[in-house]
This record gives sequence, C-alpha cells and structure tokens, in this order.
Amino acid sequence: MSSSNQPIVVGILCASIALAVGSTLPTLARQGEPAPKTEIRIAYVDVFGATLKLMETDRFTSRMREASEKARAEIEPLEKKLDEAADRIRSMGPDARGPEAEDAARAFQRAQREIREVAARLDQETNRLAATINMEAYEQVVASADAIAEKKGYSHVFVQRTLEGVAAPDSMLAALQRQLARPVIRAPKGDDLTPDVLADLKLD
Repeated sequence: MSSSNQPIVVGILCASIALAVGSTLPTLARQGEPAPKTEIRIAYVDVFGATLKLMETDRFTSRMREASEKARAEIEPLEKKLDEAADRIRSMGPDARGPEAEDAARAFQRAQREIREVAARLDQETNRLAATINMEAYEQVVASADAIAEKKGYSHVFVQRTLEGVAAPDSMLAALQRQLARPVIRAPKGDDLTPDVLADLKLD
C-alpha cells in the first residue's frame, strides 16, 4: 500500500470504530441503568391452615374414601382366605401330624405372606395418593394467594402459620415444628390474605 493511501485507510478505520462505539454506548447505558423501582408491599397467608381445610372438603376426601373402599375390597378376600386356613389348622387339633397337617400349615403361611404383601402395597398407594392430594390442595391455595396478591398490589407474600387455638407442643419435635412454622413474627392484620384465600376457595 502506498504511503499516500495510508491516511485515507486510517481515517476510514477511525470512522468505523467511532460509529461502532457510538451505537453501543446507548445500549451499555441502558444495561447499566437500575431496574425500575417497584413499591414493596408485603402480605402473608396461612397456607398450611388453608390447605388443611381444603383437604377436608368433599373434593378431596371423596378420593381418599374411594381409595379406602377399593383397598378394603381387595383385602377382605385375603382375610377370609387366612381365616379359612387358620380354621383348617384348628380343626386338626394341636397334635396333628403328617402330610395333611404340613399342607395346612403351608397354606396358612402363604395366606399370611400374601396378605402382608398386599397390605404393604395398598399402604404405599394410600400414602402416595395422600401426598398427591396434599400437593394439589397446596398448589390451589398458593395460586389463589398469588392471584389475590396480584389484584391487591402486593409485591411479596410470605407463608404464615396461625397458632390461635392450637394446643401447646408436647414434645421437642413438636416444639421445633411450631417454631419453624411461623416465620413472620409481626405484621398488620390488614395484610393477612388468609380470609381472602378462604373465601376464594369457598372455605369460609
């Protein structure tokens, strides 16, 4: 490149750099700007109490009742089978020996094992259903609280546990649970959204 063209090239490069920097400065300035300030308004909700009330409604208890009836229908024939096996052993008397007595004993043991296995499976299924129902109720309460808070202009909602009318703890574990269940120490009554949530979920 000739020396006479060098000033032109340098000038073009400088102009390009200036344009690039100029176009990015507003973006950098915007990125460095603080986020718009939002008014902080804090509410609280007794989520545990509302969830418990919701789980006591027919919407949820009917599902547990149906599961219990289904489990009872499955376990009753096995109980009958076990009783029959026990009656067979008793009818032989305490001194029974031989192949028939051994067969009766094996039948009783099989019936015992079968009822234990089925009962354990049904217990797991019942616990799983109870946990599912609890989470469904909890999520409905949280969604209700969130919608009400949005409508009333609250920016934050804390979980609260109402202790009015609750019996004193009778163990160390219960005492610790009581302490951990009440994170909000002081708050105005007007910021308690629990009544609104109960009304929204038709629990009042």
